[in-house]
Amino acid sequence: MKQLSVFHQFLYTVEKHRLIEERNKVLVAVSGGADSVAALDLVRIIAPKMRLRALAIHINHQLRKGAEKDEQFVRELAQKWGVELKVVRVNVRAYARRNRLSIEDAARRLRYLYFHRLAKKLKCER
Repeated sequence: MKQLSVFHQFLYTVEKHRLIEERNKVLVAVSGGADSVAALDLVRIIAPKMRLRALAIHINHQLRKGAEKDEQFVRELAQKWGVELKVVRVNVRAYARRNRLSIEDAARRLRYLYFHRLAKKLKCER
């Protein structure tokens, strides 16, 4: 059996399961790590074929010293690829303290909150 490239496997899976439909607005959360950068790249590559509008969001949790570098990397990448980007900075420590949550739980809740808010505001289907 012939092995599909990552791109072709992605396209096959998207089409088979109808994960993204033509003319959708697709919002991709991009941390700056390899997985999310690859996801944005794949969506960006299929965008012309499927007439998609690829958008990205980066949540800066302000927890690590490298967070500013991650944010700058994502900004530069989005600009280079011509992808509209929204950057949100959140104070995870204060939110965790106020709501008596672990840092991890607070960060996850804030990520989902801002991702869903932006998706709704921009009327993203995916």
